Amino acid sequence: MHGATLFINALSFLKEQFPPEQGIHIAPVITNCSGSVNTVPDQAVLETYIRANSLNNLLEACQSLDSCANHCAHALNLKSSIENQTGYMPLQQSELLLQVVFQNMLTVCTAERILKNPVSGASGDIGDLSYLIPSVQFGFSGIEGQIHSANFTIRDEENVYTNVVQVVLETIYDLLTEKELQIKYDDYDIRKKTYLKDWLGI
Repeated sequence: MHGATLFINALSFLKEQFPPEQGIHIAPVITNCSGSVNTVPDQAVLETYIRANSLNNLLEACQSLDSCANHCAHALNLKSSIENQTGYMPLQQSELLLQVVFQNMLTVCTAERILKNPVSGASGDIGDLSYLIPSVQFGFSGIEGQIHSANFTIRDEENVYTNVVQVVLETIYDLLTEKELQIKYDDYDIRKKTYLKDWLGI
């Protein structure tokens, strides 16, 4: 337990070493601990996920965390065991597709109301998709409460149900009618093999 506590404290300092623009997000939690009250447990299990804005930053952060865990254990003469599991890849947005969406957003609102490139701690399978094909993701206002919670509600129905759909349909139309927007990665085959073998381990 002392090793896990030291590791959590070390992570609080480690997170300060990453530049904000890298979007590194670490959320550790102790999920299991042997022993009982008033005893020193002989084993503690700590889990965390790591999110970042690029694959290189993600892999570097993972190496830093592994090193931090091992050194914290070594400092207290403890043993450590690390099991890394594959999560979602960081989202890499297509600049060309972002510009298309931005232009279509201007048909329903002014440029001042559009926030570009916010750093987010969220992740999803869109990150994996963006590694394989040019992709884009955008959010919208008109909601209240926290996402994935019971207090999540729609505040502006016109924006959520009408404006957003209009932007999506206009973007689809542009992609279907303008060949220069029908882009793909020249190294798609290499990306696919790398994703299946190195990332998913297939």
